[in-house]
Amino acid sequence: MNCNEVVANRALELLGKKRGDYVSIHPNNDVNKSQSSNDVVPTAIRLALLMEHPRLVQSVSSIRLSLQKKGKQYAKVIQTGRTHLQDAVPLSIQQVFDAYARDFELDEEELNAAASRLLELGIGGTAVGTGINTHPKFRAAMVKQLAKNTGLALTAGQSPVELTSNMNAFLAYAHAMARLAVSFERLSKDLQLLASGPRAGIGEFRLPEVEPGSSIMPGKINPSIAEAAQMAAAQAIAHVNAVESGCRGGQLQLNMMTPLIARNALDAQELLTNSLDMMREKCVNGIVVDVVRVDSHLMEGLIVATALAPKFGYTQVSEWIKEADKRRIGIRELLVEKGVMPKNELDAALDPKKMIGPSQ
Repeated sequence: MNCNEVVANRALELLGKKRGDYVSIHPNNDVNKSQSSNDVVPTAIRLALLMEHPRLVQSVSSIRLSLQKKGKQYAKVIQTGRTHLQDAVPLSIQQVFDAYARDFELDEEELNAAASRLLELGIGGTAVGTGINTHPKFRAAMVKQLAKNTGLALTAGQSPVELTSNMNAFLAYAHAMARLAVSFERLSKDLQLLASGPRAGIGEFRLPEVEPGSSIMPGKINPSIAEAAQMAAAQAIAHVNAVESGCRGGQLQLNMMTPLIARNALDAQELLTNSLDMMREKCVNGIVVDVVRVDSHLMEGLIVATALAPKFGYTQVSEWIKEADKRRIGIRELLVEKGVMPKNELDAALDPKKMIGPSQ
């Protein structure tokens, strides 16, 4: 209503008339003709999300490509896998980064699928979706004009009544953003773990230094960008939760919580777009893998003996691993000492390159 009054008075000024001359131009009769906030606001939210959607998708695509590039850079490096934060069988750095990249690829697909649902507009439905007080051709003409103005493949909704009361299309898009935020948070937390140390932690990755890590501990470097990304992901999920609350606010023929939906959906979209770009530019692109430390962890690890399980059995290999751990010696040293296999055969059997894929 306030917007209608502003537009009416501005039109009156342009026509050389006085503000408030609503006999000439009326906020409701003229400016608001064939419209209701009940169909205009959801339409506006859809258009706003759709117009910013390409930026978000570009940010997702860009970090995906950066992750793939980083993986190729260290394709020949094999690191210790970790499950339950405990040592596990090896995999290559490229496999690690390709997995992250695949996460974002799937997130992009989900975002695009959810965005396609936003192309269906309820504009012209007016108060409850029936189109009361509109010309029979108004709805189609309005959608056509909006499509022309935006360049989007907009369509008139099959059920304007549904589009007036049901905000689940926003929920689907928000949940796609939540999925992206989860992938983003996982990446940020993994990088923090792999960069922990550098001496008393894992310390296999070195992340770009962007600021002093401490005001009291000289030389300390914190994973500040990865930490900021983790917080951004958490905030985005909080926005999504608010969108979900808003979508639950529909009653009968109207959802009056569209302002809550708009604010939080758009904030999540902008936050993810900007933070993904930050993470790519200031962290991912500058990751350096400490190959010496990676190799050291791999060669000192005990779980590589898993490769011997098909020949000697799970129970026997488990006993060797426990003994080596108890005696604080390497698994190779123990097996050579026991004369389990000649050293050259043992080295071949425990070659990490043979452990990063299926084998006969």
